[in-house]
Amino acid sequence: VARGHMPDTDNSPHINTDDDVEKPVTHGAYPNAPEYGSDAVVDVLKALGFHYVFVVPGSSFAGLQDSYVNYGGNKNPKTILCTHETTAVSMAHGYAMATSGPALVTLHDLVGLMNGTMAVYNAYAARLPIVMLGGSGPADIKLRRSIDYAHSANVQGELVRPFVKWDDE
Repeated sequence: VARGHMPDTDNSPHINTDDDVEKPVTHGAYPNAPEYGSDAVVDVLKALGFHYVFVVPGSSFAGLQDSYVNYGGNKNPKTILCTHETTAVSMAHGYAMATSGPALVTLHDLVGLMNGTMAVYNAYAARLPIVMLGGSGPADIKLRRSIDYAHSANVQGELVRPFVKWDDE
């Protein structure tokens, strides 16, 4: 097939619709009853009216990723997977600009925030409302893996503090 030309057969890429959204895993006597703190976070985000969350998957918030899909059913907020943190924050920037409402981003701790920092500044300069969530390694030293030392900091908010309205760790 020549570059840029699709064959006439029905082998074109499939575009997901709401019916094709990843279905949640249900378990226990009460399917999709909140069990974890991350489930409560999904309830709060849903109550706040977030329809989408722009995400670069990361181990620092694996529980929240799981709750977006398995507890929340991947709806409100629906996960939009991104390939880089700058892309994720930039997509949230565009969404906030197009809807005149807040956008939601979930970034990996420290290195994810570092990668997305320029896009955070761009949103600040455009005065657009973006809510960013991230994770961190375990605070208890007995629970830390070696990677948690390289990918965690207790002052990572200092990366964006000069150009965000609020931050908390």
